[in-house]
Amino acid sequence: MRTIAGPIAVLCVAIVAGCSSISVNQDYDPDFDFSAWRTFTFAPYESKMGMDQITYGEFKQAISKNLTAKGMVASDQNPDFVVSMATAQKEQTEITQAGIGWWGTDVYQYEEGTLLVDFYETKSQKLEWRGTAKGELADNPSQQEKQAHINSVVAEMLEQFPPKSK
Repeated sequence: MRTIAGPIAVLCVAIVAGCSSISVNQDYDPDFDFSAWRTFTFAPYESKMGMDQITYGEFKQAISKNLTAKGMVASDQNPDFVVSMATAQKEQTEITQAGIGWWGTDVYQYEEGTLLVDFYETKSQKLEWRGTAKGELADNPSQQEKQAHINSVVAEMLEQFPPKSK
């Protein structure tokens, strides 16, 4: 069984660092016109986001880099949308049976982490887009591994953003 030392603040590090497989999905309002969005800002850090301030800053940097590469501009002055992040974790158990009875049974327990990235339209304060990443949490990644995986997960999550208009 894998365990993560320390508080839930380590979750973001673990969700993106060294996961054997990460599932990334997007959900959005198909009727919303994302082409009107040009500027963005970030929701202020809160401890209830489930990550420490350093990890929050690393995600913020990776998201900013991806959005500016798409021609958007970070701005605290009347932004078109606000980026918010949150994390969660839960214990998972996988049971596989290769034989008869308990002799061929393998039980594997691990912590699964989830990262949510939400984009809210500033004027209506309505959630218009959500990216989700889920994966097995890793033990003690190096700073370089952590940052590389943050960049990779964010790039994959935002690859399809903005969604194409109807």
